[in-house]
Amino acid sequence: MTVTLDTIAKHVGLSRQTVAFVLGDRPHLFREETRRRVFAAAQELGYRRNVAAVAMNQGRYNAIGLLQSAVTGLGAVHPNFLAAVLESLREAKMHLSIGQLDDAALTDQRAMPNLMNDWAIDGLIISYIANYPKRLVDILHRYRLPAIWTNVKRDHDSVYPDDYAGARQATELLLAQGHRKIGFVRHGDAVHYSSQDRWSGYGDAMRSDGLEPRRLGTGVHNSDVTTPAWHAELLTSIRAWLQSPDRPSAVVVDDDQAAPLIVHVCEFLGIALGSELSVVNLTRDPSPVLGRVLTTMRIPTGGLGHVAVPLLLQKIAASATDLPSVAVPYKVVHPDVTCRPPVG
Repeated sequence: MTVTLDTIAKHVGLSRQTVAFVLGDRPHLFREETRRRVFAAAQELGYRRNVAAVAMNQGRYNAIGLLQSAVTGLGAVHPNFLAAVLESLREAKMHLSIGQLDDAALTDQRAMPNLMNDWAIDGLIISYIANYPKRLVDILHRYRLPAIWTNVKRDHDSVYPDDYAGARQATELLLAQGHRKIGFVRHGDAVHYSSQDRWSGYGDAMRSDGLEPRRLGTGVHNSDVTTPAWHAELLTSIRAWLQSPDRPSAVVVDDDQAAPLIVHVCEFLGIALGSELSVVNLTRDPSPVLGRVLTTMRIPTGGLGHVAVPLLLQKIAASATDLPSVAVPYKVVHPDVTCRPPVG
């Protein structure tokens, strides 16, 4: 038998309205004894709140959706980001639905509006970092579907790491230590905007001090970082660079794959990390690399989630008005590991 508010009201001898208020959003209006009786009866009878009915009455589902690309690598969600989204939603007393759509569904004018009802959500956080269908933007705007993009750099309605400032801050940290020979390690030009922004942040910091940018990785032609050939090419480039008479005293590393290779080559060549070569690593994870602690500019994956949820809730409340995008700053971890350059 379905347990309703009327069932509970009859069981405790109270009005239906009183029971509805206690089990709804107004329990503070009643005495502790009344609340205890209603809660106990609801638990005893196995009452489950009809979320669909509440949504119809309020015009809201109290839920948002996390929409990922179905293309591997273009919609990956970092655990820190997901944890931050869930924490922010918990504070707002909302929940999350996660799903994927292929490009055909994303650009179907009938599919997107239906998605909001099918998923029972009030808005979307979109994790689609590059090569997203341009028509998707038009459809979201046409149907006034509240959405916030993450890790995509747009004029409005997006939240992304401030990659330019992060790389510039990393370089300025080394410049403040007195380093002049600072290299930048990047193996290639990725499709994501961050690749160019980090290179620009480093380069502008160098030029502001009258120095020329120096990049390692331009000679690595294999673009597939999962292959042994790519690692072999990059390893050879790093070794040649660090063995050259004009080797850098510090490097900014824009590649999680490259940091372990640098640590390995330094140990192989007897170069002391810190005192002979200072490293600042741009990464999501500040954990030691091959057992060595490195100064880290931490990419704000969790920060994106903490910013994206309130921004989306604001957009839902504002009936899909365009909101300014937010660039989330990096955080420096272990700044004391870098040292002044060796004398001589």
